[in-house]
Amino acid sequence: MMDDDGVGRVLVACEFSGVVRDAFISRGFDAWSCDLLLSERPRDARAHPEHLKAGLQKRAHEN
Repeated sequence: MMDDDGVGRVLVACEFSGVVRDAFISRGFDAWSCDLLLSERPRDARAHPEHLKAGLQKRAHEN
């Protein structure tokens, strides 16, 4: 997906290592990865599994 500035956005699912995410970042993408485990290469505090679990639980209660 491209944003208004022409920057590609990528979400890499089920990625513990961060290698694929970092490869996209090195090529100019706004890339994020998510997994239930902490990444071997943390990029941001929002990538923490507790944030993911909390978001999933909130969505489950909304439906």
